[in-house]
Amino acid sequence: MTVKRADGSERVLYPHHLVFAVGFGGGASNMPVYPGMDDFGGRILHSSQHGKATDHAGNKVVVIGACTSGK
Repeated sequence: MTVKRADGSERVLYPHHLVFAVGFGGGASNMPVYPGMDDFGGRILHSSQHGKATDHAGNKVVVIGACTSGK
């Protein structure tokens, strides 16, 4: 496998494994539990429940996550 770096140089890799961890369609969502969640007055959603950004227009939002879920 040849990859091109940002500076234009190339590097040849010889991987033994290739993992595509795309993060969708993989089964049940994993919703973490934090102290105080039951007392929170706003909406709490898992990224799998997120529709579109305009659903939250005009609201203050906090995103807790990583990879595509945390962007």
